Amino acid sequence: MPKFIAPSDFFKLFKKEVAFLDVRAPAEYAHGRVPGARNLPLLNNQQREDVGLLYRKSGRDKALELGHKMISGKTKDLRIASWRSFCDHNQNPIIYCHRGGLRSKIVQQWLAESGIEIPVIQGGYKALRQFFIRTIEKIQKRNNLIIIAGKTGSAKTQLINSVSNSIDLEGLANHRGSAFGPRIRPQPSQADFENEIATQYIYNDLSEKERFFLEDESRAIGSISIPLTLFEFMKTSKLALIEVGLEERIETILNDYIISNYNDYVLHDSENSALLFTNYLTSSLQKIKKRLGGKNFETIKQKMNQASKYQFTDTFKEIHRDWIQILLLEYYDPMYEYQLNKKADRIVFKGSRQEFHDWCGN
Repeated sequence: MPKFIAPSDFFKLFKKEVAFLDVRAPAEYAHGRVPGARNLPLLNNQQREDVGLLYRKSGRDKALELGHKMISGKTKDLRIASWRSFCDHNQNPIIYCHRGGLRSKIVQQWLAESGIEIPVIQGGYKALRQFFIRTIEKIQKRNNLIIIAGKTGSAKTQLINSVSNSIDLEGLANHRGSAFGPRIRPQPSQADFENEIATQYIYNDLSEKERFFLEDESRAIGSISIPLTLFEFMKTSKLALIEVGLEERIETILNDYIISNYNDYVLHDSENSALLFTNYLTSSLQKIKKRLGGKNFETIKQKMNQASKYQFTDTFKEIHRDWIQILLLEYYDPMYEYQLNKKADRIVFKGSRQEFHDWCGN
């Protein structure tokens, strides 16, 4: 590989098997990163803050001097050992810092002195971030995006993951996209979510003639949002409407939102799992109390609390089925039917999941 990777080569770079070494401070990495990158910083958060303060006060040379003083002796040896180990265990390693400046070049130089030559991303994470944003903007130029739609519980996410040429937005957001969508693990940062969309789009390696599938979503998926340009395009794209009966939808919700989530809570805190899970359900219900109506709210809340006493028995499941049916018939279905009436002219397919697979050739 060359000594530097220019922005003009970023697309080709993501078509290869490469390993990104992020040498920024942990706080920078937490805000946004290249998907799959490993954070092995040159400077920790406090060191970066101290060096930056001195840079603003006394200039580059003084800041550089302080940085070398901080990372010297055994500390420097340990840093280099961690970078060497990363390079030894990963194919085609590449370094980046924030702007492709001093930090990445210092790491590159120290590794070269130890016998390992690896390239640096020109422009650093900032250049990569702009590349990801431009990649997402390219999606709106396609005329073959298909939005998979259907009532709540139609297993649209499972369908997205069963077809090629698709991106699971809810999976990338780590949220199921409704009031009951939060998971135990936190959501990614907004930047990480967008970066994942871009890299997934590149990895799909789509031609202009192939259909490309996304799930019908609101712009907000939990605490993060679909990029505006992409969301506006989704709102005008063709729809494939998946039709599933009520009983099957109830079972899907029972498995995806109750059994799956309950198991997560058991793994997280087995002693308090029943209480934590019931709190999750009732706090989620609270978010839609106004539109659900007081009577339905109280009935469903009572059933949620009742089910918690039976922990994973048949009775547990049956009580949850009861309130899921009320929620679908009294809240989600009327809301979805109202919204669908405004999208009817965009529907290009209507049928079962198997009929959809036959239609799209997957």
